[in-house]
Amino acid sequence: MNTEDKSKKRRSCPGCQLPAKTCICPSLPAEPLFSLLTKSRLIVLQHPHESRKKNRSLPLVELCLFGKKRGKDADSTGKPPEKNERSESDFVMKTIVGRRFGDNCDAGVLKVLRDPEEVSVLVFPHEQALELDAGLKLAEERRRARGESTGKDMKINLVFIDATWKLASEMNRKVSSLGEWPDDLIRVQMKPSEAEATSIPRGASRGGNNDRG
Repeated sequence: MNTEDKSKKRRSCPGCQLPAKTCICPSLPAEPLFSLLTKSRLIVLQHPHESRKKNRSLPLVELCLFGKKRGKDADSTGKPPEKNERSESDFVMKTIVGRRFGDNCDAGVLKVLRDPEEVSVLVFPHEQALELDAGLKLAEERRRARGESTGKDMKINLVFIDATWKLASEMNRKVSSLGEWPDDLIRVQMKPSEAEATSIPRGASRGGNNDRG
């Protein structure tokens, strides 16, 4: 294979970063979808091994939410925030790369997970997990009730674990044993047909795929 052939083989799309032959940019939403998440935040706990995979699906989720350009510290507009312009908990999506959350985790994520007024939902199989619809209904009831009692515009924190099934199970047990999940955490699990609808929940329902912990 000559140099020109190798160059063609390695060529990647500058938008989705996938090989040019498998570019998915034409299938991406015309406008970023982050504006639809007005009542929720996405928190992804991603195993370090997963973050190094070239075929990981999380970047595709970010492309759908924020468009082709998203800096590590992008806020809900998809742009890097000005210092002191927003609160730590004002975000649409954050990815924590690590096996647990821990005290060195992102301050905004720790704030919402440790706040007893917050409503958090973990999408991961569990013996006490509710079905998706029932879990989200309960979460919305809590969000409205706590919003009325506090006078705040509350959001639902949707938490996913991004890793292989074995590693995701270990991560869940570790976080649970260290008491890092909220006391009133709502656990939900998805049916296979529901999980196939989106990349992150599919990974979570099978053990998950997903900043520092």
